[in-house]
Amino acid sequence: MNNAAAYPTVFAGIAPFGIGGFIRGTEEQKIIMGKYKMPIMYLYGDMDCYASFPVRETERASVEDYCSQINQWYAINEIEQEPLTVEKAAELAASAEAFVEKVTGIAFTNTYTKEYPDISYYFGENYDADGVPMYTIVIAEGGTHWQSASYAEITWDYFSNFSRDLETGQLVVAK
Repeated sequence: MNNAAAYPTVFAGIAPFGIGGFIRGTEEQKIIMGKYKMPIMYLYGDMDCYASFPVRETERASVEDYCSQINQWYAINEIEQEPLTVEKAAELAASAEAFVEKVTGIAFTNTYTKEYPDISYYFGENYDADGVPMYTIVIAEGGTHWQSASYAEITWDYFSNFSRDLETGQLVVAK
């Protein structure tokens, strides 16, 4: 995440494992990063005690901080989603039908489950105006902080659709 903030014209996307969604880097880097779309996919286990989800108060940040960061990712990626608030996160965590929304406290445009040899994975996706999934969360059922064997395949399936034009820095999306 630090490298993506420092070099947003080089990275076609990022996939942090089991960490919070904070945009890393200096304030200047955050401003520059905001000029480029940056697809992001979070992967973690539903039993990960270090994860920031559901959006909640932790020793690292307040609920408001987490909501603010998610909303910043929405802005960077031009996602047409209602901004996440503390109240909305609590409501979804308490009442959502989709597993990924209940576990994260985040509303998604699309949710689905995929079975892999090791575990069931729950996906939540939010799209930009072109219908491209730009903010994705993947939860490994029964997963802890450690990476699952299928994370590499899941990440490749997502990011193989993106590249970066190294001359312009613009995101290129495979159709």
